[in-house]
Amino acid sequence: MSETAKAHDALTKNHHEILAFNVTDAARATGVGRGKIHELISQGRLASTLVGGRRIIPRAALEQLVNEGERPKVGRGLNAVEAGRASGVKRAEIAAERAAEAAEAEAAFLEDKAREAREAARKAREAAAALASETA
Repeated sequence: MSETAKAHDALTKNHHEILAFNVTDAARATGVGRGKIHELISQGRLASTLVGGRRIIPRAALEQLVNEGERPKVGRGLNAVEAGRASGVKRAEIAAERAAEAAEAEAAFLEDKAREAREAARKAREAAAALASETA
């Protein structure tokens, strides 16, 4: 089994309920080092966000990384100037795409947390009503 397949299995089997990972867990789940995770984030090739001062990587971003693997270098067959322009444009497109994906993943994460909070509030109201009816 290839390293990519192993990483994908680890990500989907062991972490199916986790929405986002810290850098250490992302590295462990994908089979790459923490340094590589930081490098991919700084290059705009792996979406991440800060929550409460902690860097988290959405599960969807890790799955995309594992499924797509390393992207080929842009600019093969071009002269140096053309290759530089093409790679800069491509990096900007990739960064914009990753930022949009991170925003969508964060929105989904926050929607789930809001849903959980509404459910907890509903249960608390039910418990309060039940207690009030018992004491009445």
